[in-house]
Amino acid sequence: MESCVARQPIFNNNMEIFGYELLYRHDDKSTAFQGEVSQDTATTETIVNSFHSIGIHKITNGKYAFVNFTEKLLLSQIATLLPSSLLIIEILENISPTEEVLEACQTLRKKGYRLALDDFVFKPQYEKFLSVAGIVKIDFRNTPLEEIKITMSEAKKHQIIFLAEKLETLEDYELAKSMGFSLFQGFFFSKPRIVNAATTLAPNLLLRLQLVKLAFDPNVNYRKIAEIIKHDTALTYRLFRVVNSVFFGLDYKVSNIRQALSILGMDEIKKWITLISLSQIGNNKPSELITMSLIRGRSMELIAPKAGLASRAEDMFIVGLMSLMDAITDTSMQEIILLTSISPSIAEPLLYGTGIIGDILTSIIHYENSRWAKAQELAAKYCVSLNDISKAYLQAIEWSNNF
Repeated sequence: MESCVARQPIFNNNMEIFGYELLYRHDDKSTAFQGEVSQDTATTETIVNSFHSIGIHKITNGKYAFVNFTEKLLLSQIATLLPSSLLIIEILENISPTEEVLEACQTLRKKGYRLALDDFVFKPQYEKFLSVAGIVKIDFRNTPLEEIKITMSEAKKHQIIFLAEKLETLEDYELAKSMGFSLFQGFFFSKPRIVNAATTLAPNLLLRLQLVKLAFDPNVNYRKIAEIIKHDTALTYRLFRVVNSVFFGLDYKVSNIRQALSILGMDEIKKWITLISLSQIGNNKPSELITMSLIRGRSMELIAPKAGLASRAEDMFIVGLMSLMDAITDTSMQEIILLTSISPSIAEPLLYGTGIIGDILTSIIHYENSRWAKAQELAAKYCVSLNDISKAYLQAIEWSNNF
């Protein structure tokens, strides 16, 4: 019996991570689809896996965890087994505000738990929920705007925070923000706003992309890279911080750039330069983009041996790491490939999603979006199971938290 937990980011008005909704999928030989598992089982498994087996701090990095609760689990007060400082209880849309349910909600509130109404649409019979819930989640994709306005108007009579979920585009986000939402859920932030051409790119972006290009030059050497880094105070500082960190466990301090580069090794230099370039290019973007890039890269690196690609683990890491560069830079992937001149083995999966590396990247993206069946079907072509993806994904989350 196997189970998978994915997460979907929830942002505040400043595009900082407020929390993650934890999404669950149960998998065994007799149960092929999530719909065949009761919601009680799904929530219980999510709680057991996320809060106990895996460790909630590893999954949410100390941010709130939004978890769906059924009526049965609300009444059982199982939430009290979990820390109120991290858990936000989502009351499913099919739960009625009976006296028993409302009493259970009040008890949880008194114990410090926050409650959210999932997929809420205002109806007079559900108004009592507004007195116990602090957050109202509205399905922005499937709810008509007029209905959203009515729901918000009625809910504003209470002290309610509005969360727009299932946002797919930046336009959705901007509309929701203008309407008074202050929390936002979905992968809308991972969509680029494309500018026209390289000549319009900011100088620091061009410099960073050129550095990435140099890192992937087969004729590059430590001297060439050191020459660029020594003229960049920020890169020099970060290089020494990395090499002198506890990760390397050196019993002496490194203060020479070429020595630092030789300790890293060329493979690690490529990863490091790409990551630092992404983080500096994306200063005005949500940090979650960098986090997701790291998770994708590390997940692919961990999956490589399972897919018979141990010798290409480095390429797979870079493909995952660069897969959101268009969103980070607001530049088309074609332009990024042109500017960096990376090899076809990395460029083609990024541009077209082709080949085994492209398929593995796509399966991880499906996993991120909790499209479990699609992730499993695609990965299975290369003898990679959904459980393999899940393990790699969760290990990558922990690794990115510590990076």
